[in-house]
Amino acid sequence: MGVVIERTIDSLTCSGVEHLDKDKAFLYISNHRDIVMDSSLMNYLLFENGLQISQTAIGDNLFVSPMVTHLLKLNKSFTVKRNIPPRAFYDYSKLLSAYIADVIVNQNSSVWLAQREGRAKDGDDKTQYGLLKMLVMNGEKKWKDAFHKLNVTPVAVSYEYDPCDMMKALEIYAVTNEWNFQRTHDKDLVSMLAGIQGYKGRVHVAFGKAILESHEEAPSPMNEWLKNMAETIDRQIYSIYKLWSTNYIAYDILKQTDMFEENYTTEEKTKFLKYMNEKLEKVSAEYNKEEVFRIAISMYAMPVKNKMESMR
Repeated sequence: MGVVIERTIDSLTCSGVEHLDKDKAFLYISNHRDIVMDSSLMNYLLFENGLQISQTAIGDNLFVSPMVTHLLKLNKSFTVKRNIPPRAFYDYSKLLSAYIADVIVNQNSSVWLAQREGRAKDGDDKTQYGLLKMLVMNGEKKWKDAFHKLNVTPVAVSYEYDPCDMMKALEIYAVTNEWNFQRTHDKDLVSMLAGIQGYKGRVHVAFGKAILESHEEAPSPMNEWLKNMAETIDRQIYSIYKLWSTNYIAYDILKQTDMFEENYTTEEKTKFLKYMNEKLEKVSAEYNKEEVFRIAISMYAMPVKNKMESMR
């Protein structure tokens, strides 16, 4: 990991580690931008700060080659099955819930989960309700207790430059235009390698505070309570997310404003536009490059929008 950081990251920083107790286990629920690097960088920083690293939940669709399998195993990964038949989904979800609870509560070992299945390709970090519902299945009627025992802690990973930005933009473009886009093992492998080897600029990992008690513990239906918890996690992620000059530049370009011009220099804007244009030049002529550019810019601008809304 040290070699990857040295070759692809200008600076790697973190915040919020003071909220963590080295003698406790946590369920880190993180925004998801990169298949491998999100959890890997978080674990690297936990280790550097004398804290226990976490087990990492990885979809079985991502074990696409022996090399990737070995890499993921080194990151203490455990497999989460995807595309479960409907009849088996409930039983599998309950088994997964029990496993995560056992690791955290009984083994006192931390776990990392992405807040959603698949990366937030549009930059809009949202916690999936179904994820939280799975987590409390082990608690049966005592689902609030089951949730709080996990020490759920939001994590925000922010990249100044996303090595997979153009690949994500092209995928969104294809889906939006109803092209016959299909994910394959080869495409997943390309994304993983690009995320590991590509330039990221500055990267920051922010740890939030464990959600030990609901801000509103009055009786409420489980679905309503879990929806509230998802929103609580999202607000924490937005509030601790580190915004870079690329985010502010993208927002100003997208909105055709100079609202955030004090947050970046002319040199930073020139560098970002040069970076984006060089990637656009490699895009096939079958794509509308103006629209692809707008999608990519929106991806960088979305965290600014989310942070502003979380402050209202």
